[in-house]
Amino acid sequence: MNRLIEEKKTINFIVLIRCCAVIFVVWDHLGPFWAEGANIEWWPAKIIGQYINKPLGIIQYFGFLGVVLFFLTSGFIITYVAQRESRKEFILKRFFRIYPPLIFSFGLIYVINNVYTLLKGSSTYWGQFTLKQYLSEMTLMNHIFGGSNFINGVTWSLIIEVIFYFICFILLDYIKKYPKIAISIMTSICFIITLSTYFNESLINNNLIKSISYIPYLIYGQIIYYLWAKKISFKEFSIFTCINYFLMIKNTIIFNNQYYNEGNSYGVSFLYAYLIFIVAILLNNKIKINRSVRFISEISYSLYLNHSTIGGLVLSLAYLKVGFTVAFLCAVILSFFVAIISYNFIEKPIMNNIKKILISKK
Repeated sequence: MNRLIEEKKTINFIVLIRCCAVIFVVWDHLGPFWAEGANIEWWPAKIIGQYINKPLGIIQYFGFLGVVLFFLTSGFIITYVAQRESRKEFILKRFFRIYPPLIFSFGLIYVINNVYTLLKGSSTYWGQFTLKQYLSEMTLMNHIFGGSNFINGVTWSLIIEVIFYFICFILLDYIKKYPKIAISIMTSICFIITLSTYFNESLINNNLIKSISYIPYLIYGQIIYYLWAKKISFKEFSIFTCINYFLMIKNTIIFNNQYYNEGNSYGVSFLYAYLIFIVAILLNNKIKINRSVRFISEISYSLYLNHSTIGGLVLSLAYLKVGFTVAFLCAVILSFFVAIISYNFIEKPIMNNIKKILISKK
């Protein structure tokens, strides 16, 4: 009973963080970012930008802040569940959690493009891509072997999480029993990647290497978990935090230099995300989750996967006819609708079946 209560407490702040994270990302991609790309002066974006984004130095209209919240959440929760999962459980749950909804999102784009082409006689934006490119991107192989990342741009962050999960899978025993060794190995991998660019500058443009450079963001979530679970001391927490801060900043300079300066900084968004995460943990016992927050949190992955493509399509077809605000609302509603379908008919049933299979084999 105590374990169930503790798990419920843990879920509360994670639920809230996931809800906030996906709202930030959807707002960025379908709101200010899209309007800016279409040269539209949208008053909600202008007001929020003037009074929040600019004075507080939050870049990308909260988009990167939302992504960092996802990274911190993944680092924390994956380390948490790893404490009680076998190697088989760990890899199966991660694989079937990520890939079926991802494949569905690409399949939906493919079908929509072909239906649109059949009805209108001309293809959508996605008609320019070959079946090989669809397969490459839906499996995330394009981030490893090179290739486009334009069918569904949000997959850039998924490969980072997949790499982190793979490292956790390899180090699972250490993550459970020897947290300091696990963190040290992960940090060392990131350090080697950073160091390698000094010997081979061409690695800076390597997709896989660039993806690994983001791993410190997830390690932060892992470090926070270990302190929260009292598996490392505050001194050890501080040392690991400082080392990962150095790697995070150094990797920003090397791989994303345009986001290093104070006016356009990854670091500022990270700081806000980190503080939000810490405050959420500290207030965990007081956090009350209502139905709306829980609902958005549950469908957050499916919403993340589909909002940019489905919402973007709605915006491109509707904003000239009904105005951007109405088109934005329609894009958000349809994105939620598709996310609900993905969650209820793909994501949730598959994960429930995987859990049943794993339980039956114990």
